[in-house]
Amino acid sequence: MKPETVAGQKAKLYCTAANISLPMLGLSSWDDRNGFKDIQAELDEYTGMIDGLFYSKSARAFAEHYQHHLIVDGQFVDVGDIELVNYLNGQCHRFKAKRRIEPTEIVVHESVTSGWERTVRILTRRHLGVHLIVHEDGTVTQHADLYDRLPHAGGHNAYALGLECQNIYYHHLAPEKAWIPARWAHKRKYVLPTDAILMTVPKLITAICETVPTIPLEFAGAKEDGTVYMSRYPDRKPRPGIWAHSGFGHADGSYIVSKVKEVLDGKVDN
Repeated sequence: MKPETVAGQKAKLYCTAANISLPMLGLSSWDDRNGFKDIQAELDEYTGMIDGLFYSKSARAFAEHYQHHLIVDGQFVDVGDIELVNYLNGQCHRFKAKRRIEPTEIVVHESVTSGWERTVRILTRRHLGVHLIVHEDGTVTQHADLYDRLPHAGGHNAYALGLECQNIYYHHLAPEKAWIPARWAHKRKYVLPTDAILMTVPKLITAICETVPTIPLEFAGAKEDGTVYMSRYPDRKPRPGIWAHSGFGHADGSYIVSKVKEVLDGKVDN
C-alpha cells in the first residue's frame, strides 16, 4: 500500500530497510500515526517519541525486539527454548519472494557445505532459497516468512517450506567427521549430522506444525513398519506432511527425517 503522507513515506522507507512489513506491525496503513505511537510505546528498547513516526531508531528497536521470533504470515511466534534469529536481524540474509503460498509441507534438506554463510551464497548464486537453516550448534536462522514461496523443492515449491540442515553429508569432503556406511546414501558413506541438529529439528518441526494449521505432523514417507523410506518415496506427488528431499529429489534429508520421527514417536529421548 502506497503511503499518502510524508510521514507514511518515511515510515515505509525505514521499515522496508529493516525487513518490517505492515502485517508484522499489525497496521493497515503506513499513514497510521496513532498506530505507530502505540507500537513505540510498547518497545522497551525505544525510550524517545518522535511525533509518533517510525523513524530509523524505532524501526531498529522493533527489529531488536522481535528478531528471535518465528515469522509466520507476518505474525511473530515465540518458539520457546529454540535459539532462533530471524531476518529482522541485519546479519541474517533474507531470500526475497515474489509470491506467497499456504504451506502444507516441510521439506528437510542437507546443505552439503562447510558453513552456513557458504550455504547462503550458493543458494543465492543458484537463485534458490530456504526458509530456515539449522546450524551445527543447533541454533536456527530464519531467512523468509514461512508463507513466502521460495525455489528449493521443484514441483513442491507451491506447497513447501524449506528447512536446511547444516551437514556436509559426504565423507570425502570431511573425512574427520563421524560417518556411517549407508546403502541409501549417495556414494554409500554418510556423514552424521551433529547431535545439536538432531535435538533441534524435532522441536522446530513441532513448533511449525502447531503454528501452521495446514501442515500436519505426519510423515509423507512413512512405512507400515513405523520407519520412513530412506530414498525415493513410492508416491512422490505433493501432499501434506513432513518430507525428506530424498523422497522426490536429491539424496539428502532422509536420515534426519527418520530421527525426527523416532523422537516424535517416543522411540528415543530428545
